[in-house]
Amino acid sequence: MKSAKRHSKICFINTPTQLYSSSKGCEIENYSTIPPLGLGYVATAASGIVTKDNVSLIDAEFLRLSPRKIVQSIIDDNPDYIAINATTPNFHIVKIIIVSLRRVMEKKIIIGGAHAILSPNSILQDKDIRDLVYCVCIGDGEPTIIDLLKGKKLSQIANIKYIDKNNDIVKSKKEETTQSINKIIDRTFFQNDPLEDGDKIESFILSARGCPFRCSFCAAPMMKPKMTKRDDDSMKQELMELRSQGVNYIRFVDDLFLSSKKRVDRLKQIWNDLKLNKENFGFEATARINIASKFSKETWELLVKMGLKEIEIGIESGSQRIIRMMAKNINNQEVVSTVKMAISQNIKVKGFVMLGYPTETVLDLNITLDLIKKLKRLGGGDIRFSPVIVKAYPGTDIYSKYSHLVDNLSNDYLIDLADYFSDEFTDDEKKILKKRTRYNAVHTLNEIPVALSEITGGAKLYDVLQVLAKLTLLSEN
Repeated sequence: MKSAKRHSKICFINTPTQLYSSSKGCEIENYSTIPPLGLGYVATAASGIVTKDNVSLIDAEFLRLSPRKIVQSIIDDNPDYIAINATTPNFHIVKIIIVSLRRVMEKKIIIGGAHAILSPNSILQDKDIRDLVYCVCIGDGEPTIIDLLKGKKLSQIANIKYIDKNNDIVKSKKEETTQSINKIIDRTFFQNDPLEDGDKIESFILSARGCPFRCSFCAAPMMKPKMTKRDDDSMKQELMELRSQGVNYIRFVDDLFLSSKKRVDRLKQIWNDLKLNKENFGFEATARINIASKFSKETWELLVKMGLKEIEIGIESGSQRIIRMMAKNINNQEVVSTVKMAISQNIKVKGFVMLGYPTETVLDLNITLDLIKKLKRLGGGDIRFSPVIVKAYPGTDIYSKYSHLVDNLSNDYLIDLADYFSDEFTDDEKKILKKRTRYNAVHTLNEIPVALSEITGGAKLYDVLQVLAKLTLLSEN
């Protein structure tokens, strides 16, 4: 094995979610991003092997960089290794970056991220880039990057697939999980953490990886089958460091943060040790409805005292038939009671809604719309919604059942609701809908946009988008 080369340089790329132009960047009002915590952990691990000066992270999503500008940034950095993250929706952008990059420089390119974990073979078989990719990371990235920078051979690098000399796809013999989640991220890699908004100084923390539930539309369990929680001491240390930097608000970005009453009690102890409370600290976090609905009033009051300002919950659908198909294991009564309790405690609510699920009918959509209207009456300005179109992506149950019915999944078709319904909304309403353009991604069939509901005998795309538009406007009012 070669020894670690302290002079080796590695550049991490947080790829953009959409194609930004070289001149205009992002035209969406009030557009904001969160720091790429996953890449932050891996970059921090890399800086323990090579010198910190030899590790860089280009957040192309935050900077709204075009592929051309990304390539130029990499050329300027001139690394030996380039680690690029990829999701299924933006994989076509990743390909543009890789092809453009290899036209001007030959470096070892590693692809990681959700798409690499869930569909590595499709990357290595892609005729446009298969000869340009050094390896694909199919697990925790920290062990991979550490082995890579230590100069190990491909067969000895943890958690990768690659193409061998016989042109076969090979999985390395070494599989390794990591406790790097307990390490403290070097936040100097980020350009948008902390975020300052008046007296509010906000940072982002990941306290666990993975999710124990198996919703049919979600790939998180496939990416991380077991939920890994960080140690209390690690959480305490990171909170202490952020507090020393003036941070007074935390957004916990776990798939599931408030996972049980026991979890709340453990957090309470950390908060007490650090003397955190609603007077000097605020936070927001994810919760699951069938768990939060069982919290006692005392638990909710405790969370308020700790500084909880907003919870994010997956409402998904008002139709119990669709909820059962999603394997969500919640009901509308639990949704309403959770929202009521949160609002009564002055905790804001963000609800996620999914539309266009396979076989979903217009009746199902209207049941969802009615539920959301009811919740809006309960919460008023303290509740907002994030409605999206259901997509079938690798690693999900609906992918295995329905992906063969649509075109290439690596390309999203983005619909501008303001243009789509150009004659059906006022100018003020169109401005609101315009802000949501980047989220309105749908599948295509024969290059024509479709909803999964439509190709399985349910609601047409027009009906799905109508409800999406109504929910978007309802959330803003």
